[in-house]
Amino acid sequence: SVATLIKNLTILESQNSKPITIILNSPGGDVTSGLAAYDFIRNCRSKIRMIIYGESSSMASVMLQACDERIMAENAVLLLHYGFLSTEGHPKTVEKIVAENKRTDAWMEKMYLNKIRKKIPNYKLGRLKYLLDHDTYLSAEKAVEMGLCDKVLRSKKK
Repeated sequence: SVATLIKNLTILESQNSKPITIILNSPGGDVTSGLAAYDFIRNCRSKIRMIIYGESSSMASVMLQACDERIMAENAVLLLHYGFLSTEGHPKTVEKIVAENKRTDAWMEKMYLNKIRKKIPNYKLGRLKYLLDHDTYLSAEKAVEMGLCDKVLRSKKK
């Protein structure tokens, strides 16, 4: 859980100033928890390295972007998409939830675009929106090409 992640990072950070490595294989999760993890990682004094084995999907792909060093195992995948919205209730409440979802989507677009443009300066927002509109799976190599990962962890055994 994100609460456990934050608790453990707090303990590790208080015990030393060495870089901290997070090993992750995650299908993602809800937006508020993912953003809490993202914000916490961004505010850590220690360098945070995340290594992805398996998948970093949905909000987990957002959390990956918060890290100082982003590594994916050679067979890992990154899944990008907009957040899902499922709500019911009074129409005024639904309108507020939709507005908040749009705000979060715009933040996510900006965050991903900033990361991608460090590697591909002319990358267009429309192209990113297309990727986010459809579940887009990226191999570790493609994630590196796009600037959403720093390196691929290759197997040491043949």
